[in-house]
Amino acid sequence: VETGACRHVLTDHEREVTAVSMGGDGKTLASGSWDRSVRVWDVETGTYRQVLTGHEREVTAVSMGGDGKTLASGSWDRSVRVWDVETGTCRHVLTGHKGDVTAVSMGGDGKTLASGSWDRSVRVWDVETGTCRHVLTGHKGDVTAVSMG
Repeated sequence: VETGACRHVLTDHEREVTAVSMGGDGKTLASGSWDRSVRVWDVETGTYRQVLTGHEREVTAVSMGGDGKTLASGSWDRSVRVWDVETGTCRHVLTGHKGDVTAVSMGGDGKTLASGSWDRSVRVWDVETGTCRHVLTGHKGDVTAVSMG
């Protein structure tokens, strides 16, 4: 980042990459793809540490928690998955959207997650329990981006 020089080209996904998120530690990067996977990368070496699979359709959004240990992914399968980055296990499958999930954002504290969907809603989730805290409706069109501080 300091020099602006390209350090690595990450090419191991089998289809288009649709989302990228840097971990708060600056050492970990996550990428989501239409190949239905999420890859967790080591920024220093340019190699992937984990391939996270389980989505039934294309992955459209990823967001890493501030500690770099938790990751959320959203998909056209209408679900959000919460992953443990170190073990590669899926901690929760969050369902409730009635349209494809197009956006996810982890809160800075890693305890809250927001997801947006083509169903015109935003859902706010508790990361630890996997429960939906709020459903925000009233949007006139698809929700394609969310951001939490």
